[in-house]
Amino acid sequence: MPIKIFENKQGKLQDVSAEYGMQMTEGWWNKVVADDLDEDGDQDLILGNIGENYKFKASSEKPFQVYAKDFDSNGTNDIFLARYYKEDQLVPIRGKECTSQQLPMIAEKFATYLSFAQSDLPTILGKDIENATHKKAHLFSSVMLINENGKFNIKKLPTDAQLSAVMSILVKDFDNDGKKDILLSGNKFDVEVETTPADASPGVVMKGLGDLNFKPLKSFESGFFVPYNVKDMHAIKVKNEWTIVVGINNDRMRIFSGIIKPTRNPGLALAK
Repeated sequence: MPIKIFENKQGKLQDVSAEYGMQMTEGWWNKVVADDLDEDGDQDLILGNIGENYKFKASSEKPFQVYAKDFDSNGTNDIFLARYYKEDQLVPIRGKECTSQQLPMIAEKFATYLSFAQSDLPTILGKDIENATHKKAHLFSSVMLINENGKFNIKKLPTDAQLSAVMSILVKDFDNDGKKDILLSGNKFDVEVETTPADASPGVVMKGLGDLNFKPLKSFESGFFVPYNVKDMHAIKVKNEWTIVVGINNDRMRIFSGIIKPTRNPGLALAK
């Protein structure tokens, strides 16, 4: 679904997403955090998405698409993931063999792999596609929404923040330089067999430079390293220093303590 914004109007929440320019923001969103990133007195937002390094791609011009319907009338919904090939040809993600296992009638309709490969999704599924449940994703990037006079401007996070799914976000002045920093972690290990996990992120510290500029630090610079199936994290003060508690699915917690410093001798250390 797209990013949604609701306003409390006379005690009732009203969807005002269109007024804030949230069209074409359908994505696979995981996390949203509010903070005054530009320190102008209002709340900005950081939103964690699946990232730009995933198997699937999405854009406003060529959205990633999903169709669902009981195409073979066996009592269960059949799901088809689709993408654009070349300019305007919508094709299924899965090939003939996997598609035929899901819908045996496909093997009868297309005798050869070539005939299947030369067909678009409407041809493969026929007229039933017209009344199937249809969803699109236009944006897989993790982003900031900068609040400017009551309107949100979308700004993509740096490339280091797009390597995988962002599941958790912290905003603090971790290095005590007077500028807010952003700490991200995530990954997505729980995927179906044919789709590789989104596991490329070791976590990233984005050092605040001011004026909404952030410098991503490598793990050897920051000391923060969590290449796991992270689901959440929290920052707590211990002896007047930030301590990061990281929750990981089917694994033990990781705890980092110290001051983040952009040097080859990292300030954050894994607490024993």
